[in-house]
Order: sequence, then structure tokens, then C-alpha cells
Amino acid sequence: MGPVEQGAGDSTVTSFHEDERMSSQTSDRTGILIVRVWIEGQRGDGFRARITQLLDSGGAEPAMATAGAPEGVYGIVPTWVELFLAQEAEERPVTLA
Repeated sequence: MGPVEQGAGDSTVTSFHEDERMSSQTSDRTGILIVRVWIEGQRGDGFRARITQLLDSGGAEPAMATAGAPEGVYGIVPTWVELFLAQEAEERPVTLA
């Protein structure tokens, strides 16, 4: 399988060189979500994932989660984005489960 192709609903991220605002740090809140996936051994049931979640990069320690099946990862991104946006709207910390 080749590189992931951009779908109809996807948008391109502005490159560093195209937007001067990206060349300096701001006081904007930044969240971080890292999903690392791999296969242990030669079998398809060796799927593993480690999810690192941080709703505010200037705040608390990141929350960590693991999954042993793709289904355990599927809901993470939309839920995390909703929490990130809710925290901004409410202007109060949200704790990751």
C-alpha cells in the first residue's frame, strides 16, 4: 500500500513556508494527539496501538491509552477533537479518561 491519499473531505495543512504566522510561537492553546500503531509478530491479530493525548501542550501530563484492535482506535480522534473544542468553548480544563 502506498501513501495515504487525501480524500474529498480532507484539507491541506498550510506549510510552514506559506504562512508567516507559523514561523513564531503564539500564546494559542495547542493540543497533541499521537497514535502509534504496529503489528507484533506475523499475525493479523498482533495489532497494537498506543495513544498519547494532551489537550493543552502547556498543561498537565499526557494521558496514555492502548488498544489491541483497530476498533479500539477508531473513536479516539473524533472524541479527542470534541474534547479539545469543548475545553476552548468552556474555557476550563477537561480531564481525559
